[in-house]
Amino acid sequence: MSAVPGSLSEGPTLFPASVCSVTAIEPVAIAAPRAVAISARPVSTLQTISLVGPDVVGKGTDAIYTVRLLTAPGEKTVTVAYTTRNIGARAGVNYTQTSGTLTFTADETVKTIRVPALASSPEQLKPATFAVDLSQAKVGKTLVPINGKILNKSIVTRIIPPAPAPAPGSDFQIVVKFPDSSLTTDQRQVFADAAFRWTEIIVGKLAPVAGQLADIEILASAPPIDGDGGILGQAGPTDFRTDASRLPFKGMMEFDSADVDTMFNAGTLKNVILHEMGHVLGFGTLWQSKGLITGAGGTTPLYTGTNALREYRTLSSRPTATGVPLETTGGPGTRDVHWSESTFRIELMTGFAEAPGVRMPISRMTIGQFEDLGYKVSYAKADPYTIGATSIVAPSRLPSTPASVGGGALLVSSQTLPTLNAALASAQAAVQQMFAAAIAKPKPRSPA
Repeated sequence: MSAVPGSLSEGPTLFPASVCSVTAIEPVAIAAPRAVAISARPVSTLQTISLVGPDVVGKGTDAIYTVRLLTAPGEKTVTVAYTTRNIGARAGVNYTQTSGTLTFTADETVKTIRVPALASSPEQLKPATFAVDLSQAKVGKTLVPINGKILNKSIVTRIIPPAPAPAPGSDFQIVVKFPDSSLTTDQRQVFADAAFRWTEIIVGKLAPVAGQLADIEILASAPPIDGDGGILGQAGPTDFRTDASRLPFKGMMEFDSADVDTMFNAGTLKNVILHEMGHVLGFGTLWQSKGLITGAGGTTPLYTGTNALREYRTLSSRPTATGVPLETTGGPGTRDVHWSESTFRIELMTGFAEAPGVRMPISRMTIGQFEDLGYKVSYAKADPYTIGATSIVAPSRLPSTPASVGGGALLVSSQTLPTLNAALASAQAAVQQMFAAAIAKPKPRSPA
């Protein structure tokens, strides 16, 4: 799928949905055999109707619901009436009022209901939700109850802002949400640029998650951490898919409020945000759980993933290397979860930020690491990089303005969210429990 930054992807997006089953029963009288003088005893013919629909739908797209019969009607036509109903949303403002009757004949077992969510739907404090209700069913000409009562079976759908457009040629989508005003509009735009850059590199759509349009949602803020100096920021995934990939679908990023303005003015914030977003996506934070590291805590920790190791062997001209050297200095948030600073110097995913003006490239080795984690990637989007380089003056591949804040490449949350500190504490506990590692980035080292 190709998309222009700031535009919406074409076509509806469906996600894991609520399901309800309803049963329509038509009483049928069975005539007694003529030779036997007994009364006929009624029996029932069972017809099961299921309604399936999305939990969420993006503004400007259609919510599609499926009504399915367990068995084909045959000679008895089955009709099912439906209508939409306001909850927090308003018909004509947030979505298009829709109603009608579905008719199943002969071998037909599946029908669809389409409800447009309006692109002009305004932001509001109350969730914009609506329901699709099945209001009555008939088998033949007989109006019958569902599950023994007049039916009113529903699917409730919430309208949310659309997921941002990924980079052209990519299907991977990142949403960054801001729970407070601690980051300025210009600083938020840096997040938009970083998210766009990572969607150039990670290009494959992941398994959908209920209640979420993007592949990953990231909470970002700038609370106090440790004052001026010390830790610049920390980040990591907080919620993980339950499929075989175990890849994250939510994450947390924070930057010390005492340092963020200084970093922005010095021009280093871009590299730091790119770096920390890499941790949220799984760099360093998923290695131990996926068995991609040996020697952790020792003097020669190595990353052993197949694809990153292949790229390292090429970069280093060491075809027999058994692993990629990892950082051995710093605390638990630095050592074992970054490339070795002494070996890779300015590469983005070492454990130390560079001096202002020094670009930190994303190498093919780092991209290979994301393929090892289970992402579909594009090696063509790697930056030029040579092992041991101390500065690169070529312009960065990071686009300067892929989209404006709130215009499609970045979403600002309008919902009430838990405080960042509480969410961060929960996130850190989850990460430490799964990976026994906090995710932190030290202050820049002095220029060599």
